[in-house]
Amino acid sequence: MNLASLQEDLLDVFFNTDNKSATQIANRYLKPHAKLSKEQCLTIYRNSVHGVLKQHLCSVYPVSQQLIGKQRFRVLCDQFIDQYPPGTPYLSEYGEQLPTFFMSLSAFTKLKCVVDMVTLEWARHCAWHAANQEASDFTALSTVTQDEQALLVFYLPKSAHLLRFSSAIDDIWRIHQLDDVEDISKKLEAVDMNDERFIIVYRQGKKLYQTSLDKQVWLFLSRCREGANLATLSEEFGEALATCLSTTVKRGWISSFE
Repeated sequence: MNLASLQEDLLDVFFNTDNKSATQIANRYLKPHAKLSKEQCLTIYRNSVHGVLKQHLCSVYPVSQQLIGKQRFRVLCDQFIDQYPPGTPYLSEYGEQLPTFFMSLSAFTKLKCVVDMVTLEWARHCAWHAANQEASDFTALSTVTQDEQALLVFYLPKSAHLLRFSSAIDDIWRIHQLDDVEDISKKLEAVDMNDERFIIVYRQGKKLYQTSLDKQVWLFLSRCREGANLATLSEEFGEALATCLSTTVKRGWISSFE
């Protein structure tokens, strides 16, 4: 038996609802157990795989699940798992395509906040699992020549995600951290859903941060992420450059340079 072929066949049937294919694979690899047929054994394996992946998605997207409803979310997870099977052996990397999946569903065309929430929660998940990173020694900037300064490029932490939403999705997320359902409902009524938000999600040590930014700082960080050097940033931000740079370095939103 070729191990690679076995793995490919089982993956195909775990994430494929084709009954004919499942029967062929069951007959090829499995034996009946007690009163269970080969097909029933395969179904148990398939349900177990789906169960693990659904449990993972529920843990990554808890607020999204609250917005949609537990039962409905789990049904959608089953559909998602069949359409987007895992591409790596690392469970923590699974679920990135969920925002794309939700955007493809007509039911959520007018529920942009749900797609936004899924996007925010995935960013939080990725930031938490990002690799640790040492910050640069910014005192070394004092030894950089004027010509070298113009070419400096600043970097955000590897864990950082810059997000822009057309609604106050961060407020909605924070409100859903409350335990009192009635309190959640009252606070949600006061949220301005048309309030555009600029957010950075990142991790420092063992703490995850989710911070609202003003538009200018968000744009500055976006240009840094795109690789703009100090000369370009100076042209684009003018007198605001010093404030943007000092604020982002002080808050840890800029962690290194070269």
